[in-house]
Amino acid sequence: MALRGLTAVGLVAGLMGGFAASAHAAEADPERTLNSAVTTRVVTDVTSAELNAILNSEGKRVTDIETHALGTRVDAVLVDNYSSALDAFGRSGSEVRTDEVFGDLIADAGADDKRIIEIDRYSVGIGDTRFRAVMIDDDGDASKPWAAASGLTPAGIAAFLGADSRPIDIEPLGSGEYAVVAIANTGVGQSDYKLHYAQTEAELRAGLSQDGHRPIDVERDGGAWTAISVPEASTPWAWFPVLSEAELQGVATNGARVYDLERSGESFSALVFDPNQPLSGLSARAEQAGSGWGTAPHGFYYRGLGAGGQVYAANHERLMFDPASAIKFLVAVYAMRQVELGNASLSDPVPWGGAPNCAPPQTTSLEDAIAAMMKVSDNNATIGLIDHFGSAQIHGFAEAAGFPDTVITGCVNGVREWTLDEASRFYEAASNGTLISAESWEKLITLMNAGKLLGVSPQQLQAVAVEVGRGGHTNAFTAAARIVFKGGSFDGCPPAPAACSPSIVVNRTLAGVAYIPYWENGQIVTRPLFFGVFLDVASLACPFRTAMQPEAEYIAGVCPAYGPVTTAGAAVNREVMTEIYRDALLTFPAAPGAGDDVAPQTTIKGKYRRKHTVFAVKLRSNEPGATFRCKWKRTKAKYKPCKRKFKLRGLKPELYELRAIATDTAMNADPTPARKPFRIEPR
Repeated sequence: MALRGLTAVGLVAGLMGGFAASAHAAEADPERTLNSAVTTRVVTDVTSAELNAILNSEGKRVTDIETHALGTRVDAVLVDNYSSALDAFGRSGSEVRTDEVFGDLIADAGADDKRIIEIDRYSVGIGDTRFRAVMIDDDGDASKPWAAASGLTPAGIAAFLGADSRPIDIEPLGSGEYAVVAIANTGVGQSDYKLHYAQTEAELRAGLSQDGHRPIDVERDGGAWTAISVPEASTPWAWFPVLSEAELQGVATNGARVYDLERSGESFSALVFDPNQPLSGLSARAEQAGSGWGTAPHGFYYRGLGAGGQVYAANHERLMFDPASAIKFLVAVYAMRQVELGNASLSDPVPWGGAPNCAPPQTTSLEDAIAAMMKVSDNNATIGLIDHFGSAQIHGFAEAAGFPDTVITGCVNGVREWTLDEASRFYEAASNGTLISAESWEKLITLMNAGKLLGVSPQQLQAVAVEVGRGGHTNAFTAAARIVFKGGSFDGCPPAPAACSPSIVVNRTLAGVAYIPYWENGQIVTRPLFFGVFLDVASLACPFRTAMQPEAEYIAGVCPAYGPVTTAGAAVNREVMTEIYRDALLTFPAAPGAGDDVAPQTTIKGKYRRKHTVFAVKLRSNEPGATFRCKWKRTKAKYKPCKRKFKLRGLKPELYELRAIATDTAMNADPTPARKPFRIEPR
């Protein structure tokens, strides 16, 4: 890496070699330390002066920094500057240099016996680029031969690094060029590495998984990601590509250790160690309820409306998993969008079934194919739809809409990937008019699985309602509730051995939207809750269940572990939704009882006072405590809340009809409105 002075190709290389030997063994990878004793803190949206004040007052130093537009404010990852866990590296002085051109930063570092561990570019005007860098004292155990360069293509970086160095930080500059910081790849710090240039999230995750690597630096590169990775260690890690500031701080303060940060607008990307921070509250109870999952990859997510919607319970909501047939929702939404655009009609013939390229002689209508795919999870219908529209087009639709982790390629046995975070946002975008219109959404609901309650039976809901003194509202609550969902599952054979002996793998997913009833302003309204649970390939030491063998018999006599694994998701739903339904019931007026499904009767008494052109009204119901809604025009006027006694004034001379509906305390409404015709005479 002795490339000092290659300025002809835009390089400013630096300062390799020539330092005194360390008194102690150098840290293996202190820039992205794995040591579990190290604590981190994330600060966001501060000025350089505010950051320096924090560093000085709290004895911290910076390990990663991100610069806002125009360079006036920053986000940073901090660690204790005097941490025994980091040995001598932790006692190294550090500082942040800012508002310099690249070459000046390199020269300053050399002149001050420092080395750069992190660099960040920002613009102060059109075509006017500046850099901010984190520097540490280049002595003692922190000392390493290092170099930095700017304006390099991937080929230039490969030549710059050579065989004896590795990158620790990379910064995209645009137009396929990068700045890079590297250290000598020798001694205790030696490590294999890989550079990933301009990849989608799915491509990057797939590459990391294939190589057995973890990223040490992930940077946005236009609409893609560029990263440096090294082999995984035993310490668990995770990449969260989209976090709100509140979510980022939650990760950083609940046990996980942030070691790399990237900002885009108001969202953050973060690399963390020990991502499975302790769960609390409802999330902890849900995890306990799902203990039947064991150690298999699993997760759950329950979120209210909007990016800032309340998260009721969550765990592993950003973990990629195989959703099985749950991903068919993507195909259905894409098909409805094509109908909206005029590229398809619900009456169009589509192929039915077949194998690869999915083009059999049988056909059915697009509408029937969607219904078969969504209601009974018919794989022949799915194959036909994917063949009809093209898996690349369907996947491209999701990616263009901002869902890179919503993946389907090929036919039924192609690649399927999802995260619960994206699943919830995809259902939200489909239901709120973003991906398809409100009319298309309502039509799609008729072609999908739908129901009333999620996770609880009507009897269990009634028990909760009685417990909180709202038992009289049970029937009305259930009538207003609604869920729309798609599940996915398979029992299969592990990749090796080819036969299901001596073990099988089990996969379960459920995702959708639940409409939760609340009492507001004297009436029932519903609010959407986006939910998802998954179990991703649990391995069981059991023979495969034959199609003719009843599940209960299989569990009892062959595979006892099958029951807890396959019912864990339902247990999680029950735990979480019981709490959510309880909170919703408490918004209703007190109505003790065990449920009332008898509708009230409504009567109207009215008297016309011609002298004052006033029609005086008295409403009655056979049930005490009933409320009323009325309308009195011969048009499509909507019913509005009205008092038991009121007067109609200022009406034009003509014939009218007053209609009234009583609603009892259990929210049962009179199905036959009372009617009272009356005429306003000219004075």
